[in-house]
Amino acid sequence: MSKSGISPEPEMITCPMCNRIQNCDVLCRLEKSWAAHGGAYSILECRGCNQVFYQTVSWDGNDFDLWNDESGTPVCELNRSESIYPAEDKATPSQSQISKGGRLPVADWEAAMVEMARALYSGDLKPKTQADIERAIADYLSKKEKNASESTIREHARPLWQAIGSKD
Repeated sequence: MSKSGISPEPEMITCPMCNRIQNCDVLCRLEKSWAAHGGAYSILECRGCNQVFYQTVSWDGNDFDLWNDESGTPVCELNRSESIYPAEDKATPSQSQISKGGRLPVADWEAAMVEMARALYSGDLKPKTQADIERAIADYLSKKEKNASESTIREHARPLWQAIGSKD
């Protein structure tokens, strides 16, 4: 596991607010590997619009592409999956969400995670345990008049705590 703080050089990443590739400062990053799997968890800030967002990049050692380069040397490249939160503005349900039937999602988890990233970055949230993050998420959802079970909140708080607070 390796942790790094603010990156001295910006990285070119797609900003969810600008919806294009922008220079982004890395505010916090945790890279963790276990067995044949791994992930990098980052809190970033767009230099274009100042949006703070969360990015995960993960890989599985069993999911790779194998080919030969121009000289015939075998090349192996791990396939990586990337997620950025918030992915898009979900404040208003889209027509596709409405026409599916059933109830709409109880909580906007992307917005909650962005709020946690903002609170961490600004110093408003200084968690000493995962429970501190869980309480902050529950408070945020309550202010937005949303509900979530304790176990669901815990499930969403765990990756953030692992990225910033656990001392493995």
